[in-house]
Amino acid sequence: EALLLQLSTAVSVPYDREEPIHERTLKRFFAAVRSPEEASSLNEGKDPRWKELGFQAEDPRTDFRGGGFFALQNMVNLAESYPERTVRMIKEACPVSSSGSGVAEYLFAAACINVSSMLVMMLGLNLTPSMSPVKSMPVPLHAAARKSFA
Repeated sequence: EALLLQLSTAVSVPYDREEPIHERTLKRFFAAVRSPEEASSLNEGKDPRWKELGFQAEDPRTDFRGGGFFALQNMVNLAESYPERTVRMIKEACPVSSSGSGVAEYLFAAACINVSSMLVMMLGLNLTPSMSPVKSMPVPLHAAARKSFA
């Protein structure tokens, strides 16, 4: 019961650009899928390289409004635990054509954030009402649906 409350509290932390640990964690994700050297050269705020990783805009911070810091932590865990697979998924999401330009099949980072958000809702971990990234998925999810998901 206490562990569940601790987890529910953790998933409710919004991403905060003024929080140094949040900014460092965001750079950890970039370093894991690109390189530590390239991560150290990132511009503060906007940078076009974020879109290459599947964020919706050049400032990735705005994408976390749905998943908060928890979604970023999940992305870092994925990228640091399975770096080759994560890079492969990013490349598969936006294949580069022979002309050198890529058209995204889906936005990798945005999809990761949405998956984290859906898991939080399906497992009933959200302490505050949330909007589902999937329009057909009711929030909060019915208990029977949560049980069949788990």
